[in-house]
Amino acid sequence: MTKHQCLDHGEVAFCDGCLVDSLHHEISQLKAQLNNMEACCIQVKKEVEELQGKSRCIKSLVEQRNLAENMLRKISVAAQKKLPTFGAALRFNDEVKEILRGAND
Repeated sequence: MTKHQCLDHGEVAFCDGCLVDSLHHEISQLKAQLNNMEACCIQVKKEVEELQGKSRCIKSLVEQRNLAENMLRKISVAAQKKLPTFGAALRFNDEVKEILRGAND
């Protein structure tokens, strides 16, 4: 402990009254620090929940994209069987891709 100058007791490590005041001050500081930590924890929990929501949304979008790609493959295969030339099938495939992209925009 550091020494301080008490008006009533002169230079001492801590007199009883000053020690109590010092401890009350330290307790107040620790309470404030705890409140700040709790507020920070609450904020972090909110951010985690928000990120989890975004993650679920992204997962859903990826699943939808995979379904669309599978559908496009099926359309492409069907078109290749029905169109007279491979070039026409590729053009048809490109048109379908553009249509699907436009639907997603």
